[in-house]
Amino acid sequence: MALLKYEGYKFFRRKVMWLSFLAVPFLIALSYLYLSKNNITLSAIAPEDPSFASQISFPYLVIQEQLMLVFNGLVIFYTAIVITEERRSGELRQVIARGYTMWKVLASKMLLLAIVFFILFVECLGLSWIAGYLLMPKVDYAYTFFSYVPIRGLSALSYTIKYYGLAFLSVLGMLSLMTWVSILAKNKIITAGIGIGILIISMIYTQVISILYELGILRIDVLLYASIVQIQFTGIASVLGGIQGLTKDIAIVFAIYLIVFNVLAFWHERVSDYTD
Repeated sequence: MALLKYEGYKFFRRKVMWLSFLAVPFLIALSYLYLSKNNITLSAIAPEDPSFASQISFPYLVIQEQLMLVFNGLVIFYTAIVITEERRSGELRQVIARGYTMWKVLASKMLLLAIVFFILFVECLGLSWIAGYLLMPKVDYAYTFFSYVPIRGLSALSYTIKYYGLAFLSVLGMLSLMTWVSILAKNKIITAGIGIGILIISMIYTQVISILYELGILRIDVLLYASIVQIQFTGIASVLGGIQGLTKDIAIVFAIYLIVFNVLAFWHERVSDYTD
């Protein structure tokens, strides 16, 4: 607990870290502008489209349309600063000198970042819910993606919380991957470069696999959603839409990211000697 408090102190003493919390309201405002324009088109041709933003759907549309890419960017930024920079600058020696092992320090950093992202998701949910009820069109029902089930009240709340929960898990998966990258990278620029490269490659991979999938050349769902980015953009909505068999495939991908990359990262810390 003492180590976690110390890591939290170091994290929040950096003014730039507070900008990530201040950025959420700004990004919600941008989402409002984008979704409002999208509503103009949909209201004329398909007002019951699941992408129509209302006071009910605005909170999860915000996280789907705009913020997931931002959260991935924050994962890259945080791991580059909190893990890579501290390792390469020698700041980590101060903590090791107190008798803490490398893997305990890494565990405290990962737990801290997980808590930070949980707070960001709660902030996003709360602010987007308020913005939705104040600014978005009022409807009786919203419709879920793929299954087109009408939701309102408790069913809408349940759908939204599940959406945010799966989105949070996807960010933890990305965090596991970038933690492993960040402890291997020689400096924070390399960490950021690799992270951005992963996002770009994931997007290209998604486009190629999607084309092959639509053409019927490749019909393996687990390959279609092997990318965390693709899970964030369409996979979560597909799972909540009840597409058969997809939940298992995405669970496998989550397990690979959360287990494999965490094992690799902690194994590296257990066998490494910081004084070498």
